[in-house]
Formats: sequence, C-alpha cells, structure tokens
Amino acid sequence: MTVKRTTRWRGWVFFDAHCALCTATAARFRGVLGRRGFRVVPSGLWSELRLLTADGRTRCGADAVLYLARHIGWAWPLWALAQLPGLGRVAHALYRRIAARR
Repeated sequence: MTVKRTTRWRGWVFFDAHCALCTATAARFRGVLGRRGFRVVPSGLWSELRLLTADGRTRCGADAVLYLARHIGWAWPLWALAQLPGLGRVAHALYRRIAARR
C-alpha cells in the first residue's frame, strides 16, 4: 500500500516575471518550494519578491527570502544567521544591492 504524503499549503510566492534573474531563480526553486507548500507565481505588479502566507500575512524582499529559507532544511541556517544582531540589516542590504543590479 502506498501512502500519499500531503503537504500543508503555506502560501504564494510572487516574483517579477519581467526580470530574467527572478524568472531563473523561480524556476530553480519552484520544486523545492512546492514540496514545502508554497506556490510560485509570476507577477508583473512588484519589482521585488512578495510572499503571501496562508494566514494572510505579506512579506517582501529579504524578509520573504528569509521566511522561505526558514522552511527549507538546508537553507535554514541563513534564516538563523539573519536573527543575530546586525546580520538582518546585512541581508536586507544584500537583497537591495542584487535587486538594483538585475
């Protein structure tokens, strides 16, 4: 007998469909995020990553990336490091720098 594992739905991840870097990154992580209950959706409405969680909360940019990292076993340390004093600001600055050069 095969038991089908059901993943709890956690939310939508919206990325900038007009950005080649964003589209390539979304394609790379679509499966990883899908297995964790996130649906990855192209959007032309925002210039940064947006996350709408199942409970109706919104996270943007680096906050969205860190929230997603928290739900991926091998990426969880990125979230943990960002919780240390000062490193959250570094994560936000790095996100802004990458976003400005895309």
